Amino acid sequence: MKQILTILIFFYCLASFGQVDTVKFNGFDFVFTPSDTTLNCIGLDKFPEYKGGFEELVKFIGKNIKYPEKAISDSIQGRVFLTFIVKSTGEVTDLEIKKGLSPEIDVECLQMLNNMPDWNPAILDNKPIDYRVIFPITFKL
Repeated sequence: MKQILTILIFFYCLASFGQVDTVKFNGFDFVFTPSDTTLNCIGLDKFPEYKGGFEELVKFIGKNIKYPEKAISDSIQGRVFLTFIVKSTGEVTDLEIKKGLSPEIDVECLQMLNNMPDWNPAILDNKPIDYRVIFPITFKL
């Protein structure tokens, strides 16, 4: 049986919604709402950004997260909500699963976050600031 992992990446900011686009990478479909249409909703000059941009973030996730075999055999699907802070220095800290899906999937997501390199920080009034990111990932067979 062919498994398909669809990872939906949305950075939520209040109740904004934008155009949805899909990027394909290594057999995965990454569905996301671009930051330029959704994220400047609290007066930020610039939202935190993965170094190299969204395409590099997609590559990083594709290389660092796998659909666990047990989750596949148990037909587990759904959304995991991850959260972290991008510090004013760009460091990714305070990694947390806000809403998990299964122990195996949760571990995969945390391992990916633990390997995540620094980001470009959020900018407010031309100064870098700490900013919490909510990062949902949807696993679908």
